[in-house]
Amino acid sequence: QKDPEEEEEEEEGWVQGDLNALVKADVQGTAEACRDSLLTLSSAAVRVKVVYMGVGSITESDVALAAAIGGPILAFNVKEPSAVVEKAAKQANVTIIQRKVIYHLLDAVGEMISGLAPERLVEEVLGEAIVEQVFDLSDRRGNKANIVAGCRVNKGSLNGDEKFRLLRNGVSVHPDSLISATTIRRHRLEVRSAGKGTECGVSLADWEDIKPGDVLQCIHFVKKKAEVVKVETGGMRVVEFDDFGEKNKSKQTKQ
Repeated sequence: QKDPEEEEEEEEGWVQGDLNALVKADVQGTAEACRDSLLTLSSAAVRVKVVYMGVGSITESDVALAAAIGGPILAFNVKEPSAVVEKAAKQANVTIIQRKVIYHLLDAVGEMISGLAPERLVEEVLGEAIVEQVFDLSDRRGNKANIVAGCRVNKGSLNGDEKFRLLRNGVSVHPDSLISATTIRRHRLEVRSAGKGTECGVSLADWEDIKPGDVLQCIHFVKKKAEVVKVETGGMRVVEFDDFGEKNKSKQTKQ
């Protein structure tokens, strides 16, 4: 069952990721140093968790635990795993990362963190048009909409497959903010798009409150990954989206 924080994250359009790992090292002090360094790569977007820390060579038990938590085995300055352990890891699809330099180990973990960086949908304004006239076609038969906004495209382009936002004095008019277009017409012909500098008629689905001077924005959504930055001491960490940062600040304030 998901906890309230996970449900809230999904509602915001992103899901926090976890990198669960096992750490093996030659001595206890080194294992603790590896663990502490790994935890510095954790962020609000991708959490790094050391589930188990031990000393000595990698064993079949380590592989079984790594398979159970779905994470890698991170080994520092230990002997190469036996053929039996390597076979078990391959069968269980467990990644074993071995390094003799801790900086190199952190870099390898950083690559894994980069792959876990979350995505979210970010809106882009494809184009804008000024509503110059509003036509009421309610007395005509066969029209797909009663109200048509006579527009001039002044930025980018309008695409009928995308969503639209109607602004009045800089504020969205529609309660749901985004609206679908029923049709875009040029010279009485239905078209898919209209480019900068052109005049067109736009009908909005189930929305008739349109006035001259309103601004019609064409909105496109793209997937954007959270930024990943290099850490001076080795490895990489995910730089949170603005929402991640604000959410994290608010949680820290509550604590």
